[in-house]
Amino acid sequence: MSTVQTTTKKYVSRRRDLEEIEVDIRARIAGGQWGPGMMIPSRRELAREYCVDLNVVQRAVSGLITDKILVAGVGRGTFVSTTVPIVDVADSGHRTIEPPREASSPIVSRMSATVGIVTQLWAYTETVREPDDNWPAAMLHAFEWQMASMPHVTVKYLEASRKGTETSEMAYMSRIKQLLDHGIDGLAVIMPPNSIVDQLEALVERSGLPIVLVHDGSRPSKSIPSVFYDSGYAGFQAAQHLIQRGYENISFYNPFAETWWASHRLEGVMSALRKAGRPLYPVISNAAGDNPDPERVDQRTATKQAAAEFLANRVDSWGIVAANDHAGHGLLDVASDMGLEAGRDFGLIGFDDLSDSRIVNMTSLHPPLDGMGAEAAKVLQSLMTGSTPVSETRLRSHLVSRSSTQSARDIESRQRRGQYVYSDTDRI
Repeated sequence: MSTVQTTTKKYVSRRRDLEEIEVDIRARIAGGQWGPGMMIPSRRELAREYCVDLNVVQRAVSGLITDKILVAGVGRGTFVSTTVPIVDVADSGHRTIEPPREASSPIVSRMSATVGIVTQLWAYTETVREPDDNWPAAMLHAFEWQMASMPHVTVKYLEASRKGTETSEMAYMSRIKQLLDHGIDGLAVIMPPNSIVDQLEALVERSGLPIVLVHDGSRPSKSIPSVFYDSGYAGFQAAQHLIQRGYENISFYNPFAETWWASHRLEGVMSALRKAGRPLYPVISNAAGDNPDPERVDQRTATKQAAAEFLANRVDSWGIVAANDHAGHGLLDVASDMGLEAGRDFGLIGFDDLSDSRIVNMTSLHPPLDGMGAEAAKVLQSLMTGSTPVSETRLRSHLVSRSSTQSARDIESRQRRGQYVYSDTDRI
């Protein structure tokens, strides 16, 4: 007896009824894919193939064994019966098995499917030192790993790198057109320019192609499912952490020109302070109004004057929420020159958790990049099965607490508990 190899991937939502799986197995047997006496794939293989829990497949197979469509060989696997009965729907509630026709299965069946991905990877610079700092790269990797759970899906990736006089918008749309010409069954667009969202919506309306967007939250689509992380809630988490650490006066430090992401983070900070019955401690920096565009400058070094002005207004029990990690690093540079230390003279928390934040022990909010990529793959899988996923998926950041949010009271408390720190003169 020969073992049947699983050759066709069935895209099945986890919410599909198990009867649908039973009907599909019957159709494959009636069509000759699994002939009499042949061993079918294991239950675990079928669960992976149908993208459902193992117990759903076990119940489906048990029902077919009861109907004598399949035979369980103890310790040897499950086989197609040598005499497969034709069951009438009126007698048993199951569909009558007929010779297969094109698309006979109620489950979407293809020998293979191709998913296109387009993104523009960030160039590695002094401020982008590791893959985790490169948002599109981290999302792309997680998306591909999640898609690997569907082994009959081919992922085709095109980078939207600019050529000649191409703008970012032109680069994205050009690569998307290439994928469409190649022939794809689904499309993921990672960190797209806001200006192409309308074009993608028109593409969905015109072609019905399953598309998912993975982005920073600045421009959710009205008709395309989007996965992004909640900058506003990240601001709430940052302020709440400082409040819980005992900081009484909390400020928001943004040395840059106004941006949507800084505004969202500030809104979250204000929300946490209102909940705690606290005001925002106001500090004016760079009053001349020449705040630089963060997209056009080295963010860490371009704001030293603003950092000096900001720190000159310091108060006791001061907690600072920096607009992002770059701003926080610049603040730390200036603080060091002034003889100040985060975690001793003030508390500091930033956003984005760059690799350098670990080096300088700065508390930060780590964006859910892996989660965004993996969730986008799940959304696209649902779209390709005909399911309707939620229109927006907002993911929360993960707070990484380091010594920059250690208050002076914590140090004094440890000293009172007798945790003595030896000086050079104490060493033997």
